[in-house]
Amino acid sequence: KSLELPSQYGIDDIPLVIQERLFDKDGSQRYELNRGAYYGDTILVNGTHNPHVTVPARNVRFRLLNGSNARAYHFGFNDDRPFYQIATDGGLLESPHLTKRLRLSPGERAEIVVNLSDGKETLLKSFPEDEVILLAEAVFADGIGNGHFEILKIIPEPTKAEPTDLPHTLNKIERWRPEDAVQTRRMVLGGPIREGRPPPGPGPRIPINGKLMDMGRVDEVVRLGDIEIWEIVNRGGQAHPFHIHDVQFLILDRDGTPTDPSESGWKDTVLVETNETVRFITQFNTYANPDIPYMYHCHILEHEDGGMMGQFLVIDPEAE
Repeated sequence: KSLELPSQYGIDDIPLVIQERLFDKDGSQRYELNRGAYYGDTILVNGTHNPHVTVPARNVRFRLLNGSNARAYHFGFNDDRPFYQIATDGGLLESPHLTKRLRLSPGERAEIVVNLSDGKETLLKSFPEDEVILLAEAVFADGIGNGHFEILKIIPEPTKAEPTDLPHTLNKIERWRPEDAVQTRRMVLGGPIREGRPPPGPGPRIPINGKLMDMGRVDEVVRLGDIEIWEIVNRGGQAHPFHIHDVQFLILDRDGTPTDPSESGWKDTVLVETNETVRFITQFNTYANPDIPYMYHCHILEHEDGGMMGQFLVIDPEAE
């Protein structure tokens, strides 16, 4: 509240879970694979088809979650109005990031603030992004198959309150230095399978470091308190959102290029594009029971179910 961000739940602070589903003519849901994953033909927001929301004509905060199985969204507004991104997966950015587009892959979250004081209706949409090789070109039941599709109709209502300026500073992030890392772990997505039995059922079988998921195998062991760099290398023909449990991380670079401001905050999921390497740094401060390891995996659900997952322990050497 000290930051004076919109914070009235359901009024000017609204969570949006965006998914898409397949439906038969009788309204029942249908599950089928397309190019190794599930892609719907109907957008749902908080479980609602063709949603709209009435909000005050001032700054409004939307908390976005991509809850789709495999589809990436490239959010923006139909009138191309700018908005501020204020948070990533794990918390507030250091300062608001002004933009007109925001990409979220499955599992990623973000918070945005948009100024609606002009009182004009607007549409939150997803726009095409050719360079993301993540989704099949499924035609939507609403008649849109070219990547332009509506997410949410937003209807501002007159209000006496004037929109307030966002603070320049939202958060202070203490960033680790790469030289503080005790080691770098390399995770290669895709390539030949060298270990692990494919699970039953349809769908792709994509390994991490040549291994498919095995509940009886621990793939990595980390010491409690260690700072590490993880290097995620994508050698496959499809982008993968890489997700890790237990920690929040800070992205260092993509193919050696410093990260975009939209990804400069705390993260637990990052999209790794085809033939790309993403490095992040994190610290492991939570002990893991040896019987209940933490996991890392692709957040495309069918890839995860097909074995694109590994397990790691966080151990305290002094407790052994």
